[in-house]
Amino acid sequence: MNVTSLGARLAATIAAATLALTATACSSGTPTPTGPEAPSPVVATAEAPSPVVATGGGQICLTGDVVVYVVPAHRNAAAGIPLDALCAAEQAVESGKPVGVIAVEGTPRIVMPIESRKPEGNNDLSKKAARVRIVAALARAAQTAVPMTDGTDLASALALAVDSGRSVAGATGQVQLIVTDPGLSDRGAVNLAAKGAFVAEPSEMANHVKANGQCPKLANSSVAFVGLGYGLAPQAELTIADRERVSKLWSLVVEQCGGKSTLIPGKISGRAPTTDHTVTAVVPSDYPSFEEAGTFALVGDSALAFLPDSAGYLHPEQASTFLDAYARYLVGHPRLAVVISGQTANYSTRWASLEALAKARAEQVKADLVARGVESSRLTTQGLGYRANPPQVDAATAALNRAVTFAAGPLP
Repeated sequence: MNVTSLGARLAATIAAATLALTATACSSGTPTPTGPEAPSPVVATAEAPSPVVATGGGQICLTGDVVVYVVPAHRNAAAGIPLDALCAAEQAVESGKPVGVIAVEGTPRIVMPIESRKPEGNNDLSKKAARVRIVAALARAAQTAVPMTDGTDLASALALAVDSGRSVAGATGQVQLIVTDPGLSDRGAVNLAAKGAFVAEPSEMANHVKANGQCPKLANSSVAFVGLGYGLAPQAELTIADRERVSKLWSLVVEQCGGKSTLIPGKISGRAPTTDHTVTAVVPSDYPSFEEAGTFALVGDSALAFLPDSAGYLHPEQASTFLDAYARYLVGHPRLAVVISGQTANYSTRWASLEALAKARAEQVKADLVARGVESSRLTTQGLGYRANPPQVDAATAALNRAVTFAAGPLP
């Protein structure tokens, strides 16, 4: 029997499906689980791991002195580590560098301690078998993690991962984080389920994380994100633009917190664990409908969301669609007059005042309605400035204050 066939038998008998995958984690192929000990499907219970091995993303190999996988253990995200991302684990084990796994949930936790697991053996073949077994155990720890708390908080998971890695690597060691969570956190320093989170500029939110002392200590660290923005049902699929916003946000958070980030394109496919623990779905494009008469406001990620410190629209195409529809209504109801009121966030401004900025926004809306055939005499504008509705505490609530209110009533 030659060495190749013996190695194949060992790979088949030492572990189950995950072991067969990790045996080729640094190769270009993507084998499917085989072998006499391949796992049977998991029966769903209140808390059960995903029976489906995650796939997708690109190859990530060893670049640091310690490797920490940051994986989802919550609803709405594919459990486990894709095959190509296990390259770093295989190389870390082979070289004796520490490796471990952190689970992302409402309260992130360590599911496999960060420590060195250099394979032992009397010859190359037995060392290879030991290495495969160790990497398989790591992959299973990620695949079978189930949540113990509601929600998902990637920022806190990054903090736990880098702190745990730093305790092993030392102050000058390079900590390599590999994140397979989609980044759609519903709590913590970066809460994308908060109303207004998708109106605020990613740079605003990242700056807020740093300014408020919420940064993970990412100096001498690299973070590779795989599959950001790709959730599973009941999380609705995000648009390409919204996924790009999520990716930009997390890249800027890492940068503001002293680390270096890499984005690995591609969706991670698989299943989430079966669990009773809840996660709030992210709804980025909740554009409110308007009442054609009476008073209504466009706030949040609405058609008339404004850029920071600007009278320009955040979504020009959607603004145009809204203004087309509202102008048609006003032209068809010539006895209505409208007061257009602008509001602002409570930041410093290059305008003469916040009221001046708010007035400029209202005037921009008026000009666009007039250009669509509404008589200028029927439209009155005012700049209200900052009205603390809601009170501004972060970038998301700042964005909610960049609002326009329409109050329609009969002409005098």
